[in-house]
Amino acid sequence: MDFLAESMGFDHYIPPFATASGPEILEGVNYASGGAGIRNETGQFAGDRISMDRQLENHKTTVSRIVKMLGNRESAMDYLSKCIYAVAIGSNDYFNNYFIPVVYPTHFRFTPSQYATVLRRQFSQQLKTLHKYGARKVAVHGLDMPRCTLFRLSICAINEASCMAYITNAITLWNDELKPMVAGLSRSLPDANFIFINFTGITTSIVNSQGFNEDINFPCCQVYGAGNIIPLNCKSNGNVCSNRSQYAFFDAVHPTEALYELQTRRTYRAQSPTDSYPFDIEHLVQL
Repeated sequence: MDFLAESMGFDHYIPPFATASGPEILEGVNYASGGAGIRNETGQFAGDRISMDRQLENHKTTVSRIVKMLGNRESAMDYLSKCIYAVAIGSNDYFNNYFIPVVYPTHFRFTPSQYATVLRRQFSQQLKTLHKYGARKVAVHGLDMPRCTLFRLSICAINEASCMAYITNAITLWNDELKPMVAGLSRSLPDANFIFINFTGITTSIVNSQGFNEDINFPCCQVYGAGNIIPLNCKSNGNVCSNRSQYAFFDAVHPTEALYELQTRRTYRAQSPTDSYPFDIEHLVQL
């Protein structure tokens, strides 16, 4: 989201909720939490995280502070209606929930299609809550490219081709739920505009055109081997590539800054009609 703030003209990072205070909250607050998801149990095996429901509670606190700052609720709601809300969540509900059947029962309770529908219903309610708290310009990001990095391969525990097919199908089902959801929210909440960002399409186009090193077994840093439960982190004292801008992934799961920046610039200003629906964030800002 830092690159998005830059695209919108900010010369500083948006502060996290934990430290944001005083007048600075009028310029934005970052509620993101590593490992968190739409479902409250998502990511719990990895430690503490702030789920979407808790993030909404934190935003409610921010709204109450803005009401006090501006003097009344009407002024606060008018102010918030001009803000951009970038919502990028859901990846962990798959990679730190549904795709880990040894920890979570969701894999056995729902088919991929059923899970996407259940998740979408919960997410839709959360976005309606966000609207209740003043949001009128909301950009909903689809999930990132479903590539089989070492992390995804370790989750699948099957060969790469099968892993790609399984993950791609599940993520596609989820992304396919989002576009009609966004359209439905804009219809049912006519005072608001919801848009969908096709993150998978954007990323695939960027990777294909930018010449990134696409060997998924060799991210920028040297990661722990298959003997670990999840070969995710960079290896202590391991090798790190000298040309990071040529790699799509830094470790076994996280994209490099180079890829993040290109992704965000394109989510702000679409380069293809399929990048966003019904329009891009730049247009959303101008409404």
